[in-house]
Formats: sequence, structure tokens, C-alpha cells
Amino acid sequence: MKNSLIISLLILLISSCGRNSVEFNVQNKTNTKIDSIAIYVRGSQNNHAYFSLIPNESKTYILDMRNIGMGDGSYRIDYQLTAPQINKIMHFGYFTSGSSQNELINIELERDTILFEYE
Repeated sequence: MKNSLIISLLILLISSCGRNSVEFNVQNKTNTKIDSIAIYVRGSQNNHAYFSLIPNESKTYILDMRNIGMGDGSYRIDYQLTAPQINKIMHFGYFTSGSSQNELINIELERDTILFEYE
């Protein structure tokens, strides 16, 4: 009984440790260039970089969560389709206590849809 309690507490402690970063795999599933892609924590645009994707290209972006604070929130992606020029903004996902609940988030950018897969 005592050993199972200790083991249960260790599992709980290990599983409750948050992640200091989250990895995004972003894929362009359109037939046009996507420009000015930025992924950041909703409400804070301090920690991001802009990048572009040509059709069928994918890139990995790692968002540093160390300076987020201990709050809860969601992510935001902004980008621009180039032909015709259309600006898109989407809020997605969730983090708690300043830590990501996911190690990897796959994002597929389509002409009129954004698909998310959380791992």
C-alpha cells in the first residue's frame, strides 16, 4: 500500500510538469504562397518570428513559453494569402499555468480552412 502510494505520487509529479516550449509543424496546402505567418500566445506578440511558405512547403516553428507567466490562454496564428491578398487570423489550442499541454501541434493551412492536430 505504501509503495503504491509513493509510485502514484511520483507519476502525478512527473505528468504535471509543464513544457517550456511547443513545436508547430505548419504546412501550406494551398496553390499560392502564404506570407507573414506568425504564431504566438494570444494577447502577447512579443515572442514570435515571421516566416513564409510556398505551395506544399512545411516548416517547423518552436514557440518559447518561458516568458508567458503562470496564466492560462490560447495560441494565435496570423498569415496572409498572396493571390488574392487575404489576411487570416485564428485562435486555437490551449495552455495552462504558462505551459503547453501538447508537445507538437500540426497545422495545415488550406485556402478556406485551417486544420489542427494535437500530439
